[in-house]
Amino acid sequence: MGKSGTVRLLQVIIDLELTTKVSKEIYPWELSVYEEKFGEGACIASGERACKMALPDAGAEFSRLSACLGADEDTKISFVELAYGRGKNGIKSLGKAISDSTKPKRKAKVKADPKPDDDSEPNADPKPEVKESEKTTKPVSGKKVEESRDPLG
Repeated sequence: MGKSGTVRLLQVIIDLELTTKVSKEIYPWELSVYEEKFGEGACIASGERACKMALPDAGAEFSRLSACLGADEDTKISFVELAYGRGKNGIKSLGKAISDSTKPKRKAKVKADPKPDDDSEPNADPKPEVKESEKTTKPVSGKKVEESRDPLG
């Protein structure tokens, strides 16, 4: 066990077969290993919670995941190796994923809607401008009044 920190635990739903789904709570660094085992898109995160814990040693966690999740039947390569790589490089990649799991998740920046220049309603559609060529004059009770040919107005 290494340093301690607050880790996000993910609640995932794993599609095992067409009619079989399993709900499981996993560490964030395990998600890519589960996706290697069950296929891309088979693990859907449905929630998360924070948990303060001592972070595991990358080598010990690599061995634990290899033992728990097994290996591909055809290639005989463990799913952890397929997700993170083999040997020291795989352990190093897993260690980085473990340490990254303590960092807070970044929130997407949302741009604020610009404020309207006038005092009109915030969600009101702006009045479309009518080109001079689209204006006509029409006599109304002896006076000339401009009328717009705007189909919406």
